[in-house]
Amino acid sequence: MDAPKIAALSWSPELVDAFAPSAARNPFGPLESPREILSGSYIFEVECGQQRALMAVRPIPIDAGGVRAEITGLVSSGPLFHAAAMDRAAVLIAHQLDADILTMTTQLPRLVRACHRHGWTTTGAVVSKWLKPH
Repeated sequence: MDAPKIAALSWSPELVDAFAPSAARNPFGPLESPREILSGSYIFEVECGQQRALMAVRPIPIDAGGVRAEITGLVSSGPLFHAAAMDRAAVLIAHQLDADILTMTTQLPRLVRACHRHGWTTTGAVVSKWLKPH
C-alpha cells in the first residue's frame, strides 16, 4: 500500500461546510456547532492512491506536559480510506504537531473497530443528559 501524502490546507467557509456532516456525527454534535467542534484545528488533505480525505486535527496541551492531537473531523472525498492508510496518515499528522497521544471521538462503531485493529484503545465514553428543552 502506498504511503499517504499529506498537505496542510487553510480553512475556508467551504471547508467548514464540508466538515459539517462529520461534526454532526461527533458525540458533541448535538451540543456544539461545527465551528465549535473544529475550532483550533488544522486541516490536512490526505491522499493514498485513489483515496482522498480531509482530516481536521486540533493540538491540545496536556497539563502534565506534552500535546494531545485530537481528530475533530474526517471527510472522505473519494472511495473510503482503508483503515491502515488512515491510521498511518493520522500518526504522521500527529508527529507533525509534535503530539504525544492521538485521540478521536466518534459515534460510528465501525470506525471504533477499525481503530482497535490498528492499536487504538477505548478510554471511556461521552454520556450526556439534556437538562433543558433543546
